[in-house]
Amino acid sequence: MTSMWMLERADGTLMDFDGDNDPLFDETDQGFASADKTLIESYRRTEGGHLVEMVPAKPKVPVSQEEADVLEHAKASTNYGPKILHDYVDQHGGHLLAKSDLEDRLIRAYVNGYTVVEPTKYNVKVPHVEDSVYGKMSDGILAVYDAGSKCDFMQFTMTEIKHYGLEDCERVEINTEDSDERD
Repeated sequence: MTSMWMLERADGTLMDFDGDNDPLFDETDQGFASADKTLIESYRRTEGGHLVEMVPAKPKVPVSQEEADVLEHAKASTNYGPKILHDYVDQHGGHLLAKSDLEDRLIRAYVNGYTVVEPTKYNVKVPHVEDSVYGKMSDGILAVYDAGSKCDFMQFTMTEIKHYGLEDCERVEINTEDSDERD
């Protein structure tokens, strides 16, 4: 949802239009609003006053890349989009696990827009071994590496930490600015 803008003068009157579509300021509570901020800004330059955000835009909802793909499918589908989201929630533990917050978040993203966020990644320290962290080998086996190394295979999401049973290990959040960026 986008913001709605109006033009207001210092005396509190709002810009409207007369019968000839000329801008007019009067004492009524009515006014002209537009989602086109540039249009209202052009009237501000010619008529004076200041912009007023009447209906603020809702914040975009953070989602994972997988959720973004589902949202795009729901929006592009000729099927009933919210049903696609509902089915996705069911496939991911859904209502049996009381994940109504997941469905609520996806519906808000569907309506208000969303932004894709990368999941937080961690280095997982090896217990009782100084300066060592776990890493994932290509065959899914864990290996131990020097903590000073910075490689993608040594970075774990919380889902991966749970998958490998490393929840009880100390972990250090990786600052993405410090990690190796790859195209």
